[in-house]
Amino acid sequence: MTDDRGTQISFSEPPSRVVSLSPHITELVYSLGAQDQLVAVSEYSDFPPEALSKPVAGGYGSVNAETLMSFRPDLILAWPDNASAAILQRLEKRGVPVLRSDPRTFADIANNLRWIGCALGRPDRGEALAKEVEDRTEVLRAEFSGRSTVRVFYQLGAEPLMSQNSTTFIHQAITLCGGENLFADAIAMAPLVSKEGVIALNPDVIITAD
Repeated sequence: MTDDRGTQISFSEPPSRVVSLSPHITELVYSLGAQDQLVAVSEYSDFPPEALSKPVAGGYGSVNAETLMSFRPDLILAWPDNASAAILQRLEKRGVPVLRSDPRTFADIANNLRWIGCALGRPDRGEALAKEVEDRTEVLRAEFSGRSTVRVFYQLGAEPLMSQNSTTFIHQAITLCGGENLFADAIAMAPLVSKEGVIALNPDVIITAD
């Protein structure tokens, strides 16, 4: 299979000692029904709730090679953040397989389900879940494409006041369901905004993150 960075890898049998280094990866592994293969997860892996019972191997910027090796992984599934890149490269040189998951679109989520499903020996389950994501996306697109556009301010945090730009899943969900993200063109992924700026844009609806 090929991961999101183009790394190709094959296994003679499915890995049985997998470490997840991102909450979204943990969720995908559980959705595939492969949680018994997880020996450790990342910090903030809280969905499904059962993931909270797994040992924590590290978090963003706090990955430690010795801690990872203590779990004797035969596969590490990681988000390709710069903070842990050097450590993961060291482990790869020591023979530990590392695959990187970096979905940016709904289509990428489907693709991740396919290749992670293959990696964990569950290709049929991965394909079925990927098809569900693709079908659900098309249903929503068809349902909302003909409706009047709703001007949306998505509030991510109140102090400081932030929103989301066009590179995020939040933006994709808004546009998929017939909304116009008022801060889509912001340079930062989570731009700082002012109350006055929001009022000036005159949103039809404000959606807040809890």
